[in-house]
Amino acid sequence: MGVIKCKRKASFTVEASILIPITLFIIVGGINLGFDLFQEARTNIEIHEELIKLDPVEIVRRNSLFENYK
Repeated sequence: MGVIKCKRKASFTVEASILIPITLFIIVGGINLGFDLFQEARTNIEIHEELIKLDPVEIVRRNSLFENYK
């Protein structure tokens, strides 16, 4: 009976040595994915804010005035 107990404990160790790295890989991968999505969202917000500041009407007026002086 003692031999069966040792084999059972050893099988739990082997299973844990497989499951723990997989679990950690999934957790760290999820954190990394979340951080990448956060960085992409922050970049998109910065681009959006710059586009709001952009005045296309003023750009056209400046370009058309330069053509009159040529």
